[in-house]
Amino acid sequence: MKVAVVTPYFDEPMDVLGRAVESVRRQTHPATHILVADGRPKPELIGSENHLVLPNHADYGATPRALGAFSAFRRGFDAVAFLDADCWYEPDHVAACVDAMRGQAADFVCSLRFLRRPDGSLVDVDRGDSDGDRHCDSNCMFMNASVLPILHQWFSDGGTAAISDYRFWSEVKRRGLKRTRLHDPTVNYTTLWAPHYTARGLVPPPGAKAIVAEPDGIFRIRPYASIQKSAPREIPRNRFVTDYRDVDVTFFLHCYQDPNWLDHALGHLRRWYPASPVVVASDGDFNPAYVAISAKHGVKFHYEAQRMFLVEHGGRVAHRMLARFLARPTRWLIKLDTDTKVCRRLSGLPAGRGLFGSVQGIGTATRESYSIQGGFVGHDLQTARELHDSGLLNDPSLADYRLTWAMGFANMQRYVESTGRTSMDWTVGYCAERLAIPMFHHPEVWSLWRDPQVDDERYAVIHPCREILELPKEA
Repeated sequence: MKVAVVTPYFDEPMDVLGRAVESVRRQTHPATHILVADGRPKPELIGSENHLVLPNHADYGATPRALGAFSAFRRGFDAVAFLDADCWYEPDHVAACVDAMRGQAADFVCSLRFLRRPDGSLVDVDRGDSDGDRHCDSNCMFMNASVLPILHQWFSDGGTAAISDYRFWSEVKRRGLKRTRLHDPTVNYTTLWAPHYTARGLVPPPGAKAIVAEPDGIFRIRPYASIQKSAPREIPRNRFVTDYRDVDVTFFLHCYQDPNWLDHALGHLRRWYPASPVVVASDGDFNPAYVAISAKHGVKFHYEAQRMFLVEHGGRVAHRMLARFLARPTRWLIKLDTDTKVCRRLSGLPAGRGLFGSVQGIGTATRESYSIQGGFVGHDLQTARELHDSGLLNDPSLADYRLTWAMGFANMQRYVESTGRTSMDWTVGYCAERLAIPMFHHPEVWSLWRDPQVDDERYAVIHPCREILELPKEA
């Protein structure tokens, strides 16, 4: 099998690029190394037939990677692999990929990778972000010419250049290309991605970075120090918007076999927010009472054709909620449960980006995570757009009963195993952390899990409300 390895480079030092070049040269299965200069060609490489020179595209190497692959396939190579300039292969990488492609008659092979610090020391073996199902990092990709019709997925309008590998991988899966994977890591990936460290309880190194969806809708890579997550704090009083109107806030409730609770929850809500848009979605429960209750309280109602809170749907229930909200957006979205009581108007809503409500934490000695308790989850418009547009809520790993995305959180895993249901709180919290979306305590919200509350003048919203819990779910 005739193999090409494509490496885009920009301004990496020659000793760093040379490490990648040497690792390709030392492969036990021969491979031709095609180097693509993205605007800054190395003088010592100019003149080689396997050295392409392009103007700078400012898209994190996506365009040079794709053009290098197009060139390789047009030159008659049977398979193409990608390798970043600061990464390197184990000597048997290409041979292992060739064997797997031949043995499984596959179009696409995904390898595992070692995560390496900039000094080359080992962080861990990455079995999450390059598992060959949820995702396959570009350095772990090995493909035949079946990908030619979708190589254009690497090109973008600039807004999604930072996540072009996710877009390409999604198309590989959507097209049904036959895939297989290696079970041992053969790629060494130099990582400055902060989540690779924070998810393992490690301090990110100097120069760490993260992908951020920004207000203009463009995904950009930013220094982690500028967006570093700290423990959630209370919303500062000087960041409260106190003169908001009903029409600035949309409320969303899911219901399932609880029309009586829904009726009471909407009654309390409408007392204090008579003109706010309210959306109710029945989670696969076709009780006609919901239609009458929704009409009674002047809210928009949707039937879901199937129960979306089951774990096999992962974060899709939250993604659908956000999609419905964004079809007719307001400044804020607040998701309530049917056993949540609105006791009075909130005196203010946060002016900035973030999730807000009652923050809850979960974790171990080496890892901690946060989310907003699900009885009341507030989003500003920017946050809702980021969570929706990132696509993370549709990540297949969120629908995995093994909960690999929440590894080590035993309580959450037991909940999923015992109920078969997803945790909307934690799937949204997980995705928010990956997008560096801050979370805030709202001082007028009291929302806990399985801890019934009674009216308290300190709180505008309580969950779960003992008054509602004492009612039969169905009248």
